[in-house]
Amino acid sequence: MRNTENRRNGLFIILLLINLVAMTVWVIGQSINVYRYAIVGAIFEILWLPMILTDL
Repeated sequence: MRNTENRRNGLFIILLLINLVAMTVWVIGQSINVYRYAIVGAIFEILWLPMILTDL
């Protein structure tokens, strides 16, 4: 019983962190021109790609 609760809590924390990272990247993308410098735009796209693929 306790092992199941620990597993659920761990899964919840992982999903919460993924959600917070996705929200942070989205807010940055909406408020800052990430394509002003090519390297920043490339890093932004590389970080955003896994988040897009997880929605499929």
